[in-house]
Amino acid sequence: MLKKLSILMIAALPSIALAERDLDDLRTNNEGANEWRLAKNDNRHKIKVYVKNEDGQSIRSFRVEATINASIETLARVQSDFDNYMRWYFATLGVKFLRKVSDREYI
Repeated sequence: MLKKLSILMIAALPSIALAERDLDDLRTNNEGANEWRLAKNDNRHKIKVYVKNEDGQSIRSFRVEATINASIETLARVQSDFDNYMRWYFATLGVKFLRKVSDREYI
């Protein structure tokens, strides 16, 4: 049991460190913190994730660049399927639809 526990603890350390770094990013007031910056570059899957802090708020916006083998209609359906965001988007804890701004923009 002790062996399994120590392996589990070592495996969890990188996640804890990443979570702390994310919190530090939110707390920082460094110059450029409110500019888009590359947070993850997955060359294998050709996905780039950019983040930026929002002025005066403890949240970050994110932007994803990826090449996806699907039609634009399929992508639009997935993107606007708010009821299933928690199934489609990894580690999403909740989704709240506030209002429809236009046919292509939602808050």
